Amino acid sequence: MKIGILTFHRARNYGGVLQCYALQTFLASRGYDVEVADYRCPKIESAYRIWKTDSMRHLAGSVLHYRRNSRADRNFKEFRNQHLRISRNAFVSPNDFTDQFGICIIGSDQVWSTRIVGGFNPIYFGEFASQIRKIGYAVSTAVDQKDYDESEQKQMAQYLENFECFSTREDSLGKILSNYSDKEITTVADPSLLLSGEEYERIAETPDISDYVLFYNQEYDPQTKNVINSIARQIGAKNIVVVTGRRDEYALPCKFYSTSDLSVPAFLGLVKNARCVFASSFHGTAFSLIFKKDFYFVANHAPDRARNLLSKVGALDRLIHSTDKVEFSRVDYSKVAPMLDEYKKLSMNWLINAIECKSHGKK
Repeated sequence: MKIGILTFHRARNYGGVLQCYALQTFLASRGYDVEVADYRCPKIESAYRIWKTDSMRHLAGSVLHYRRNSRADRNFKEFRNQHLRISRNAFVSPNDFTDQFGICIIGSDQVWSTRIVGGFNPIYFGEFASQIRKIGYAVSTAVDQKDYDESEQKQMAQYLENFECFSTREDSLGKILSNYSDKEITTVADPSLLLSGEEYERIAETPDISDYVLFYNQEYDPQTKNVINSIARQIGAKNIVVVTGRRDEYALPCKFYSTSDLSVPAFLGLVKNARCVFASSFHGTAFSLIFKKDFYFVANHAPDRARNLLSKVGALDRLIHSTDKVEFSRVDYSKVAPMLDEYKKLSMNWLINAIECKSHGKK
């Protein structure tokens, strides 16, 4: 029986490709025949097109940023080619799915985000090939999470019936969906957390900079640099490294990386070797935990995803805001690591039981 993974493997986003890699690697290590279904989501494909010709403004931007976008595209394509087992056939519409897989695992990441995927995308909601068993794993809507109107509630109830078993990444989404279905809905860990730091070290690259504070800048706030400068001074770091986002002036020598400069393995290496990590993203927080780093999640926008994770592992004290005055403290992994291990174990068991038809029944 072949298992297909349906997720955001084609996004030029470190967390997106790494959570896909982690789910594939975890399942393969358990002896499953697994590959990534090469679904070409129109909205995501459009967002990452190198050449955009729908308007003169977009065309001019394509010309201006061609070299940078080409390098970024190559970085992520190299990772996919080397580390993901991707289906030979590409999928565009529900009709492209026939009997290629016995099971499709849909998730994780923000596959139910109407903003990211362009509305209620039928493929991410399992509207294809009824003979394929569908499992929703750690599905997220991220910032789009809301109470749905009456017609959307009926739509969601119908979509949930496509899934044999279903889990979310955030408790809050599970509570909303439980109003529309009598399925048992469990909160599980993002796939990135199913692998250990040692397993990621096998593909991580050693950075060419040392003694630095790292900022994975996915949600920009100009005041964030103030708290980073403060912590860097407190711990005596010599450098600051910023991955993606805008370039600000910092109190220490600063090295900036964009997706065109930084491969996926190099990103892992920067997290692993940082003295302290600041992240305004879910996966920046997840990889800080995986590598047992001192870290802070900067909750300027849409903090629910990372707050949910931090609450699961007893680390809510790592959530700060850019306006906070923060006195540096170490993460107490003697308390956090056992809670993270327990959360991983629960999630692994849920997924294996779902695959093996040890059904997560109705409420």
